Amino acid sequence: MKRLACIVEGEGEKQSFPRLCNRILFNYLQVSDWRVTEAALKMPRGQLVDGKHPSPRRPCVRKEVERFVRLAQRQEKAQAVIVLCDADDDCPAVWGPDASAIVTSIVTGGAVMACREYESWLLWSRPDGERTKAGLASSPEQIRDAKGAMARFVQNYRPTAHQLTETQQLDIPHVRARSDSFDKLVRTLATICGVQPPPRGG
Repeated sequence: MKRLACIVEGEGEKQSFPRLCNRILFNYLQVSDWRVTEAALKMPRGQLVDGKHPSPRRPCVRKEVERFVRLAQRQEKAQAVIVLCDADDDCPAVWGPDASAIVTSIVTGGAVMACREYESWLLWSRPDGERTKAGLASSPEQIRDAKGAMARFVQNYRPTAHQLTETQQLDIPHVRARSDSFDKLVRTLATICGVQPPPRGG
């Protein structure tokens, strides 16, 4: 069984992102020869995104990403590593390829920026009618405070308390059809495992 290690920015994602990756691998991509390590390695945003550059075109902090990828590879005895970071106001099309190049120079893997936050994916998973009734924008990726918006559906929402449960209920095909950054995650995982993802729905 091959092992995939995760590196994340947020405390909540330490448990929820590996679970999400496993769901995508086993239930959506039908991959059986890979498994994701249970807890992700947490890496502060300041070591992931280079704040010396003006937003939104910020690259990764190359030396720090390289250091954490090697640590995850060694610590988890992993054959692949995937890095997740919230975009906030930064551009995934700049940071993602830059960080992915660092990862793949060391080990099989990649890097994905959630636009804008991990919780944006959770909001996408909510039915359109529910989001409209809650007074949210048509696209969760236009919401600057997706964590705050989640409180409209989950009372007193906190990532460390509620993110894992919400992740377990996330509708993978529904979110992939609507979110380019989530589609990027699915395609990255498929590439790591050497499989073709299903067609993306409309």
